[in-house]
Amino acid sequence: MASKKFNYQEKYEFLETIVGELQLSSLSLDDSIEKYEKAVRLIKELEDYLKYTKNRVIEIKKSYK
Repeated sequence: MASKKFNYQEKYEFLETIVGELQLSSLSLDDSIEKYEKAVRLIKELEDYLKYTKNRVIEIKKSYK
């Protein structure tokens, strides 16, 4: 079974969920570290996508000048 590819909005919502969970004091240190690592990866993916999208918009604008 192929893994589901998440879109930007889904990744952002997942990141918000992780941040909310990290704000809870009931997580163990190990769980907190694991969630923090996931959050850092998601932030990198979201930043990369935004950079890609920005460059795409710039290229589209150039093609219509």
